[in-house]
Amino acid sequence: MLLAPVIVLLAERVGLPSGRIAAVLLVLAAIGYSLPALIPSLMVYVPFVTIGAALATMLTPFTTQIYQSNYPANERGKLFSRTNVIKILAAIAFGELAGRVLSYDLTLYRVILGVIAIMALISASCLWRVPSQPISKTGAVNPFHGFRFLRTDRTFLVLQISWMLLGLAWFMVMPLRVDYLSSPQYGIQLGPREVALFVSIIPDATRLLLSPMWGWVFDKLSFFSLRIITIFAFALSMASFFLGGDWVSLLFSAICIGFGSSGGDLAWNLWATKLAPPEHVAEYMGVHIFLTGLRGVFVPFIAFQLAAGMPLYSIGLIGAGIMTLSGLLLIPEFFAYRKRSERMSD
Repeated sequence: MLLAPVIVLLAERVGLPSGRIAAVLLVLAAIGYSLPALIPSLMVYVPFVTIGAALATMLTPFTTQIYQSNYPANERGKLFSRTNVIKILAAIAFGELAGRVLSYDLTLYRVILGVIAIMALISASCLWRVPSQPISKTGAVNPFHGFRFLRTDRTFLVLQISWMLLGLAWFMVMPLRVDYLSSPQYGIQLGPREVALFVSIIPDATRLLLSPMWGWVFDKLSFFSLRIITIFAFALSMASFFLGGDWVSLLFSAICIGFGSSGGDLAWNLWATKLAPPEHVAEYMGVHIFLTGLRGVFVPFIAFQLAAGMPLYSIGLIGAGIMTLSGLLLIPEFFAYRKRSERMSD
């Protein structure tokens, strides 16, 4: 994620359409996954699987521009939500199948990596054929040239501050949930299956079921309405999770996380298609992804340092408070955006 601005600048220099840049990244990712499948060595596995995963992560600025170019503005949320449902179902199915294969024989990880590499190549073939435009030429030599929009676009700046606060709380709290549910010192002490139920299964099922609804919301309401609702859902989930401690509270928290994550999928992937100038969508996303990676690198270390000297429920409540602040920051932008829309309609 930290390399996103560099990749966007390189794509601008190369001049290929966004879909073909994404296809090239997936071909390179397939190579990264296939080498450890062919050469059973830890020294090969660690760097090349890391490279493969990193290259796949770099697709987002280019896929967002593809959505901007090909999905009609009034149906973009609906069409993306359909794509998202397919992605979630595929991830669940493959995750279950791969887990069963590895449980049977761990050495079959090479087969799993080979399948991932083949799927990346098939996906690359599809993206190569998708109609798309090249990244707009800016003549920049500095990969951080896109950060100029933080100075010139106040809405973009406020949104990124809000996202930074949300990400700070998210990465601070989410890694601690498993420990909170499973450790005897917190009095809950659930087994692995129950932990998986509240941490992944219920949130993912809710996320899947509500994705079409959020597609409609994205198309019909302002982006800020969607973002504020999802942020407050996250804050409510954290408060319920760490204050309740019983199954009802944990269930409510898991549903709130799935509810917020379902809308968050659209917000994270499509926000630039609503707020960025069409010719600068990839640059806006490059900055956004860089900042996401930045907080993802350092915040978990802060969280575990806090956990060493502070009760986890206190950290959870701090996280819920930061999330609430993140949502409150966007309320003035919501009213400003509504006023601009009313003036344009008049």
